[in-house]
Amino acid sequence: MQQPTTVAEDLRNALRTFPDFPKPGINFQDFTPVFAQPRLLRRIAESLATAFDGEFDRVLAVEARGFVLGTTVAAVADRPLALARKKGKLPGPVFSAAYDLAYGTDTLELQQDAFAPGERVLIVDDVLASGGTLAAAAGLVAKCGAQLVGFSVVMTLAGLDGAARLAPARVFSSFPTTPEPRTGRARRPAVSTSCGGRPTPVAAGLRTARQGPMRVGLNGSVHGATGVAPTTARKG
Repeated sequence: MQQPTTVAEDLRNALRTFPDFPKPGINFQDFTPVFAQPRLLRRIAESLATAFDGEFDRVLAVEARGFVLGTTVAAVADRPLALARKKGKLPGPVFSAAYDLAYGTDTLELQQDAFAPGERVLIVDDVLASGGTLAAAAGLVAKCGAQLVGFSVVMTLAGLDGAARLAPARVFSSFPTTPEPRTGRARRPAVSTSCGGRPTPVAAGLRTARQGPMRVGLNGSVHGATGVAPTTARKG
């Protein structure tokens, strides 16, 4: 009898890698085959929800692949869903949080009435890299007066210390380190020299952000050698 496979094993087999996309030196982890397998998608969502079972009142999904995952998590957990979108995509009054990318900056926005004060929120996304995007999402939760329960992601990229950046909030990952998915093309190590010329892993279609002594707190403050200064969350 064939032994049942784990979510991590099935995820490893489903993901496809596209070297040098969308730019040279980036190995893009393609989730499309995962989304095409309803049973696998549901198992992933169940693992993301079960890690915080009974602890959250609402799911916050982060644009863009986080929408698919967050919707499925909300459905299996029978919880309402809210969306953190890129700037200019949501109508009405919004809260905003900016964060740095290796190639510039970006902004997440959340409708101001997305959460009731004190509501417990679980943030869901596909990948945890350096943690800037998720720190920005956490900042939006705080601005609404809601309570951050933690983060559920499908995979965590090794070597970028994203979970440490999000501490003390709890982070659950279905696949705790970057998987080596199957591909029909030769793979080469993906590096970025945007960090002062030091090679840095890049995967999942995400570029490594600039690294340094600055750290982002979940209240939107930046922690560095000179202390704490209030600002919007930035991906460092």
